[in-house]
Amino acid sequence: MTTSTLPTRAPLLAGDFESSYPDLVRLLTRHAGSADAARELLHDTWLRLAQAEMPPAANAPAYAYATARHLLVDQHRQRSTARAAEATAAQPMATDADTIPRAAAHRQALATVERALAALPLRTREIYLQHRLLDTTQAELAAAHGVSLATVEREVARAAATVQRALAPRQGQPEGALPSARRRGLGALLGLGALLGSGGLLWRLWQEQVPHWQVAWRTLRGQQARHTLPDGSRVTLDAQTILELSFYGARRYGVLHGGAAFFDVARDTARPFALDCGTLRVTVLGTRFAVERQAGQVRVEVEHGRVRVERMDASPGALGGVVELDVGDSLLVDTTDAGAPLPAPQRTAATAPWREGRLGFDRATLAEIAERLSRYHPRTLEVDPRVAGWRVTAEVRIGLADEWLRHVLPRALKVRVVDTAAGLRIGPRR
Repeated sequence: MTTSTLPTRAPLLAGDFESSYPDLVRLLTRHAGSADAARELLHDTWLRLAQAEMPPAANAPAYAYATARHLLVDQHRQRSTARAAEATAAQPMATDADTIPRAAAHRQALATVERALAALPLRTREIYLQHRLLDTTQAELAAAHGVSLATVEREVARAAATVQRALAPRQGQPEGALPSARRRGLGALLGLGALLGSGGLLWRLWQEQVPHWQVAWRTLRGQQARHTLPDGSRVTLDAQTILELSFYGARRYGVLHGGAAFFDVARDTARPFALDCGTLRVTVLGTRFAVERQAGQVRVEVEHGRVRVERMDASPGALGGVVELDVGDSLLVDTTDAGAPLPAPQRTAATAPWREGRLGFDRATLAEIAERLSRYHPRTLEVDPRVAGWRVTAEVRIGLADEWLRHVLPRALKVRVVDTAAGLRIGPRR
């Protein structure tokens, strides 16, 4: 592991972590079963610690080892719970007259719980279910999610109160009533202990709400990265990209926070792959496509298969809220225009050309071009507001971006590029 592959905001000094890396691999190999598994565990550990709210100030290698052990224990616990739940779900169910009404009531209660949980933020929901269904301690959850213990406690209490409100009508309480502190535990809710104890329903809830595998990747300026996912899918990340992925028993889900990524998704009709980009959702079963998120815009390009694009902020049933893309289609969406109909797809000459070291701009503004090139350029790019809206159509080789800015751009537009203390500034030519 080198410092160039590590996140920029790390809670451990890169030198401390790197110097102790061989020893950490050796120690964890005995627990993880192989050196490769130990290295993957250390990489996940670094990503977790890189997002911690309160980074450790001393004995960084020991802290990293302890965190890695916690992650490994959590992985073993999840696998054991999955096997036990699957075995329970496979058992034949009784069909006596008393059991059938109870099963129907359980299904209705489960639907109520699922709706309540779906309305919660993703982190709140995952912390709550991991704590209640997998018996993960709050301290382990704080380390795994990179938050403080107090934050975990608040998230658990918030989710418990939400579930209690949803089930209140079934418990003979006024709707909207707040639970007392004694009744905030999921197992203490009237009727819900039996609900979660009925194997098939527990397995379904676990499949829908508890992630089996999670990862967060972040690339640096000028860096691209390729990764293989547990289902055989592959993803290529462009420079300065932040991507989170979570795999569940019944779905595959990701969030692109910024940057660009190319996905080669393994086909799985039972587990669709959905990627959220702000208010836009891209859904596929198995295909190759690219997504780029930049400055209030999202671009989707399809190289193979079909892709469904949906505005999550559109009114139910609104026209233009969903578009399907075929091979060679691209879609550019302004996500700042809330609820607006999606534009018609356009044809694209190449999908994610940045993989081949080039960028194409079609009547892009200088501000957009500067922001895109800044992912690779070693210096800060600044654009004078007087020329920021000027538009350019061009193809730029990423490795020659500096030469293009200094020599080609001034010939195409009446601009000049000058060196400043901070970097390069593009301004009007006098």
